[in-house]
Amino acid sequence: MNRTDYEALPALSYSGLKELLRSPAHYQHWKNNPREETKALRLGKAAHAAFLTPDIWATTYHSLPKLDLRRTADKELKEAIMGTMKPGDVLLAEDEYELATEIAFAATRLTDNLIHRNGAWVERVLQGKDKSTPLKGIPDLIDAEGWIYDLKTTDDASERAALRTILNYGYHLQAAHYIRLAHCNRSDIRGFRLVMIEKDAPHIGAIYQIDGDLLDLGRKETDRAYSLYDRCVASGEWPGYSETPGAVTTLSELPGSKAKGASSTSLTF
Repeated sequence: MNRTDYEALPALSYSGLKELLRSPAHYQHWKNNPREETKALRLGKAAHAAFLTPDIWATTYHSLPKLDLRRTADKELKEAIMGTMKPGDVLLAEDEYELATEIAFAATRLTDNLIHRNGAWVERVLQGKDKSTPLKGIPDLIDAEGWIYDLKTTDDASERAALRTILNYGYHLQAAHYIRLAHCNRSDIRGFRLVMIEKDAPHIGAIYQIDGDLLDLGRKETDRAYSLYDRCVASGEWPGYSETPGAVTTLSELPGSKAKGASSTSLTF
């Protein structure tokens, strides 16, 4: 299944549920307005390819050295490189290519004795249901032991920073969603692990398993997203922070006074 067909599947993905938890209106805007590829997204895709599918990386990704296209020799070199490319191939600037290679090498070295790659599911499209909610996702890798692994690049992979990053970017939601989705497809799922690699040299990394209270928080939030998705689909309404135009919300509590994971958004249909 190609990416276009995957995106067209009428089901809730991890990226989608994050937008939905902002508001249903945010979800609809995100769904109908695909993001343009940024340098960060391009690096992420390249690093994933180099780590997860090195054979595809070797034949599909190409490095373009820094050239002065005012010079005839440099123009001819670029044309020669372009001439070797096939449809679907990716051309990266030399520094991007090297950085993706270094990140993938660091991730491979970190996980070499941990991930059982024989028989692993690599970037496999998964579909399933949670009660009535259709789900979809593409986990980076599910190894032969039933562990789900996801590669992340970060500025700081230390334990202190990792927890903050997980909460800020919603990786605990990803863990809950992927575990639930994977259980729809196989019975041996053991958990979710992040392989976090720093973008700056020397590309130190660490592996974090999301579990306990952190995973419970992810489950509560994904349950809320699934329920909200079902209600929006049934009603055909995708409201913002409030479904009532002109509604006024009173703010009186200080930050941190609510129970962790509570939401100020209440939508009724």
